[in-house]
Amino acid sequence: MLADWDGERATLEDLRAGTSRPASRDNAGVSVQHQAVWRRLVVIAGGRFEHNASFGDAFVPRGSVAFVVHEGGRDPLFGATSVHAAAGKGIKEPTLVQSFSLSPFFLGNPDLAPERSRSVEVGVDQRLATDRARIAFTWFDNRYQDLIALRTTNPQTFEAQYFNIGLSRARGAELSVDVAPTAELRARGSYTFLDSEVLDSTSPGSPLFQPGQPLLRRPRHSGFVDVSWSRARLGVTLTGLFIGHYLDSDFSSLEPPLTENPGYTTWDARVSYRVTARLTALLSIDNLANANYMEPLGYQALGRAARAGVRVTF
Repeated sequence: MLADWDGERATLEDLRAGTSRPASRDNAGVSVQHQAVWRRLVVIAGGRFEHNASFGDAFVPRGSVAFVVHEGGRDPLFGATSVHAAAGKGIKEPTLVQSFSLSPFFLGNPDLAPERSRSVEVGVDQRLATDRARIAFTWFDNRYQDLIALRTTNPQTFEAQYFNIGLSRARGAELSVDVAPTAELRARGSYTFLDSEVLDSTSPGSPLFQPGQPLLRRPRHSGFVDVSWSRARLGVTLTGLFIGHYLDSDFSSLEPPLTENPGYTTWDARVSYRVTARLTALLSIDNLANANYMEPLGYQALGRAARAGVRVTF
């Protein structure tokens, strides 16, 4: 059991208009969690009661269960098999900027409701080859009430204000693989399929937030791969990120009003060399292939960038 208090204080300014506004918010909460562990079964149940100056009182429960179906033992091929499930609710307050900003380009809305969520997931983990490999699959279904987004209120001046979308969902599946064929080599990868949709909108006339549209900047397909190798003093890591196309807008051209981000692929490399027990030399190269992409639209990502340094431990 734990209790906490959070006090937020800020002064928000619009430098162009020369105006300012003080903003404050006090939040307090109590969380309780209980965990029961048996040989092949783990059950966790908990919840949080929160009093928030923005939305009042709220209680958010959450629970999970994991069960080892097959312990594996000495089987050289199939190791432990476990299934898991979790469900719960969540709540997130608007930020002080979202509630009280004075800028006409991202005007605050003091009437914003908090974002609320309901999440359910079920999955299975399978270990293989005497724990040198693991495959995990998870199905999830999330519902979001009153997601906060920025809506253009004047296309000529690009003025915009924060608002609550309404009701939306995001469901899908994730597959991940982790292998370590040798002590020096390890590889990981995952793929996520995400099906999102606005179900009920407080802004049905907006081309971005009308019912039936996918959620903004949520790619339907995404994944990553990570390969690391180390021997003695040397370590090398290569990481790839893959993002499929998704609904996006730069909120400036607006003709046509909807724009699709085509997605992108990036590669990053990391090299480390332990010079002494306390000194390690580091080299990082971001966007190794010098990919040309924007995330989000309207903001060009950096090209290839290299950094070198040292890490000293005491």
